[in-house]
Parts: sequence; structure tokens; C-alpha cells
Amino acid sequence: MNYNYGYGVGYGTNPYYQGYQPAYRQENVEQPRVIYNEVIYGTYEQAKSRIVFPGKSALIINPDKNEAYVSSTDQDGKPHFKTFSYTSLDELSSNQQNSTTNSEFYVKREELNDFITKKDLEEINLRLEELKEQFEGLKK
Repeated sequence: MNYNYGYGVGYGTNPYYQGYQPAYRQENVEQPRVIYNEVIYGTYEQAKSRIVFPGKSALIINPDKNEAYVSSTDQDGKPHFKTFSYTSLDELSSNQQNSTTNSEFYVKREELNDFITKKDLEEINLRLEELKEQFEGLKK
């Protein structure tokens, strides 16, 4: 026989008894601030001394020297540091326009004529004709 009087274990279960439940208490615990990947302005010395968490990176831009520094660490915490130089696209395009007009990489017509004579072209054409005949002979 099971006598249920609501007095706890061993006496059966009472559907009206919910048991002891302490009030849920939520504390306002502030989590530590972790900066992951970031972009900041600074100097070379600041970039070299920047602490970066493992697996993360920081881009430090130095507008005075037109340089950018990437300080990063791998998953094991080994630091890596790279320096980049940058220029404005406007400056780059104007430099390219100046270099194309005054370029030393182009061959002038006179230099080309001196390099390849008509006799050389005739020899090349004769050799091409011979190769065509040989190739057609192999096809048959």
C-alpha cells in the first residue's frame, strides 16, 4: 500500500508538491573585452609593440610615411610582422602615363629595320614554304 500524504520520498508523489527550487539569480558579470581583428592609425614602433591575440591580426596605418603594418599571430601565438608601402591611385596613374610616353621599352622603327633586313624576311619565308611542303607530304 502506498500512502501519499505529501511528506517527501517514500510516501509516493504529490502532484501539488513542486519541491524546493531556489530563485534564479543572474549576476551582471562583465566579460573581458577581447579585440580581434582591428584597423588603427599608428607608427612603426606602435605597430611592432602591438599585442595581438593568437589567431588574430591588426592593421596599423601610418599616413605620414604611406606605410601599413600587419601584426598577426598564428594559432600557436607565434608573432608575424609585415610592412607594406602604398601610393594613391591618382599618383600611380599619372606616373604610368608619363612612363608610357617616355618609355625605353619600345623599339623604334629604325631600330627594327636595322635588326631585321629584307633578306632575313625572304629567308624566313622560304623556310616556311619548305616546312609547309614537308607537312603536306606527311599528311598524304
